[in-house]
Amino acid sequence: ALLDHTEVNLAIVDLYIPGEESFSFLRKLCDRFAALNVVVLSSTENPSSIRKCIDIGASGFIPKSLNRQQMLAALEDVQAGKIYLPDTITHVMPAAISSGGSIAPGLSLEQVIGVLKPRQREILQMLARCQSNKQIARNCGLSENTIKVHVSAILRALGLSNRTQAGVLMQQLNDAEP
Repeated sequence: ALLDHTEVNLAIVDLYIPGEESFSFLRKLCDRFAALNVVVLSSTENPSSIRKCIDIGASGFIPKSLNRQQMLAALEDVQAGKIYLPDTITHVMPAAISSGGSIAPGLSLEQVIGVLKPRQREILQMLARCQSNKQIARNCGLSENTIKVHVSAILRALGLSNRTQAGVLMQQLNDAEP
């Protein structure tokens, strides 16, 4: 209601609003006020949640773990027209596969797999060996549908668009490890 009657150029919102489903308030705000810079301030640092906020239309995502100066710098970036993502996510989320098809410099195996659950890490290793969902399901004793759900979660967590990218990323990281 305030935004209908007041000129505002920045809104800082929590990801979870009481009485709203996850992301629904953010989606409503970004859809209704497209020109508004919306920054999410949250205690979560889940890469897939951060990616979803940006995909919905947020101009930035600030974890509550940042100190005051870092938060102010992030807000200044957003006001300058940039999209702000925390360092932890920019180091982990590939855009790791650059336009040249190789992993981002300095990205380690630990950083990539650190955002995944143990079962997802296991499945990612099988993707790197070019196994099909059917083969992975058989190896894990799970259904193909369950494997599809895991692969989708892996892609979301790593910011990738297909299983080939995930396999290539994992192969490159395995090759880069000493």
